[in-house]
Amino acid sequence: MKIPSVLEKVTRRVLRVVIVPVVGSMLVLASVGCESSGSDSALEPFLEQIRQANEHHANGEYDKAIAASDGAIELSPQNPMGYLARGNAHMAKEALDQSIKDFDTALDLAPAFGDAEAETLATFAAYNGRASSYLRKREYDQAITDYAVVIALEPANPEPYYWRGIAHHNKGEYDLAIADFGAALLLDPNYAEYYRMRGVAFRNKEEYHRALTDLDQAISLANNEARPYVSRGLTYDKQEAYGKAIADYDKAIDINPDDASFYRYRASAYAAQGEYAIAIADYDQAIRIDGANAADFYFRGVSHAKLGRANEAKLDYNRAVSRGFDRATIEIAIAELP
Repeated sequence: MKIPSVLEKVTRRVLRVVIVPVVGSMLVLASVGCESSGSDSALEPFLEQIRQANEHHANGEYDKAIAASDGAIELSPQNPMGYLARGNAHMAKEALDQSIKDFDTALDLAPAFGDAEAETLATFAAYNGRASSYLRKREYDQAITDYAVVIALEPANPEPYYWRGIAHHNKGEYDLAIADFGAALLLDPNYAEYYRMRGVAFRNKEEYHRALTDLDQAISLANNEARPYVSRGLTYDKQEAYGKAIADYDKAIDINPDDASFYRYRASAYAAQGEYAIAIADYDQAIRIDGANAADFYFRGVSHAKLGRANEAKLDYNRAVSRGFDRATIEIAIAELP
């Protein structure tokens, strides 16, 4: 089914990770909803509440967006747009059960528009929002079901294929994920993230050559972004090509020196090569950025132990336990110290 032009104008905006309401289209729909319900006297106040909800959402003021949405719902309880706006804000706050409830209500009310174009947009936005909420809740089967509806509503949009692919990937359904990432690429062959995630899925299938082909392409399209380099570095790690992995982690750190995980990955690669002193320096930096990660202390302790530094190793093992690392593993490691 061909989606009306009003939906085409907002689709690219509403499908980026979370649905961020687009003021113009939301206001058009709100107007249609008020007119169809015969609530002309409530139109302007309702529109103002929707405007405020959108503005607060765009500014990251989600509680205020919820309050404005509540006001819109009170003025026009049969108009789905207030529930969509509130669902978006709840989702942004990770109040996912509340967001799903709001999107459910929006779906129930969408036919009340009496306008096919408006009903289609509201239905699309509600299914997409609910799918995103389920994905965040890690309820992947429900997310996959809803994304199938979103895809049916707009099959030419690559984003729902991508997000459904993420759900399949997180379930370990790598072939289905690869198919969805491939569908997204057919629709938008110049978006690096689609190549990156398909490469990650190939890596998880241990198809390293195909993974590297996709990750090379991701880097060629987004050589100023860190994640494709990290994903390729992790693939080289799987092949025990540690020098190449370290070179990719170097590049990622140059781009974003504030991500602890990049130092963590590079430390692991150095340790795998027996370069424990350099690994310790990278674990030091990871810990400076994120001192709550118990594994960093454990693996730094392992590197100290490899260098014969029993006291330093024991200190790190105890720090790891205090941060929740498995005590039995630590006891074994301490028992093996010289």
